[in-house]
This record gives sequence, C-alpha cells and structure tokens, in this order.
Amino acid sequence: MSEEELTLTLYYKDLKLEFKGSPSSVLRSLNEFIAKELPAYDLAKRISMSYSAQDLVNLFSEYIKDTPEGISVWLGNKKLADKQIISLQLIANKLAYELGRIKKFGLTSSEIYELTNLKPKTVSSRLSELTKLGYVIKESDEKGTLYKISTQGIQWVKDAIKKKEERASI
Repeated sequence: MSEEELTLTLYYKDLKLEFKGSPSSVLRSLNEFIAKELPAYDLAKRISMSYSAQDLVNLFSEYIKDTPEGISVWLGNKKLADKQIISLQLIANKLAYELGRIKKFGLTSSEIYELTNLKPKTVSSRLSELTKLGYVIKESDEKGTLYKISTQGIQWVKDAIKKKEERASI
C-alpha cells in the first residue's frame, strides 16, 4: 500500500464495503454510498450545524492563539465589540476543552473578566445580552454558574468578524 492510499472498510446491516484509493477518492466513494443508501442521513446532514476543533481553528486563528500559558484570545491592534471579545473567549475555552487542554468546558463571569480585562459590570451586562440572544448558554448548579458559547454564538461571531473585516477593506 502506498503512502497516499487509504483503505476504509464499512459494515452496514448485512453489507460489507471496502473503499481503497487516495483519501479524496475514498471520501468521495463513501459520500456517494451514504447519499444513495442513506437518504435520511443526507437530509439530516444538510440541516445540521456544528463546529469541530479544526473548524474553530480555521475560523478564528487570527484571534485565538495556542501559547505555553494556554489557548487564549489575542486581539493585537484589532478592535472588537465587548460582546465579540467575550464570545471569542468562550470559543477559546471550547477549543481548549475539545483539544483536551483543559478539563472544564465553560467559564464563570469572574474568569471572563479576568481573561478579557473588561470590567465586571460590562461582562455581566454583555453575558446577559448574549444569553438572551441565544449566543451563550448559561448553566447553573450548586457549584456556581458557567457560561458556554452556543453553535449559534459561534456563527454570530464568525459573521460579525467577517462583516467588520469587509468594512475595513473598503
């Protein structure tokens, strides 16, 4: 088997399929099988929305950096709104969690203001707004309250940053 050849064996019900070839041709063959044999899966895939760790890195690599101190937001000379800064910090937390760099998914409001250098009142107000919009999920238990970025929140930050960059390039 060459370095560029991939072999994938798939078992589906009483069927055994084996795909061999380049990674792209195996992926194409697998997608064709799924689209033809599993139309319900294909429909669900079209409406599903989620962001993998790789997606987050690709989308936010200009704003989120992996340093010896951990994964954190680096704005440099970029100016963003407080809601965007808080959301990016929550995205950095999600990314660090998904990469296994931290054990806790979610941040407290005090952690957010320490990490962002925003005033506690500002953080509290913006978190309330972000939660009402559905961009942030608030989870409370006996240990306290954690804030997590939602999928809709990731999409909102992505779109907001893209619009800001487009306006800056004009």
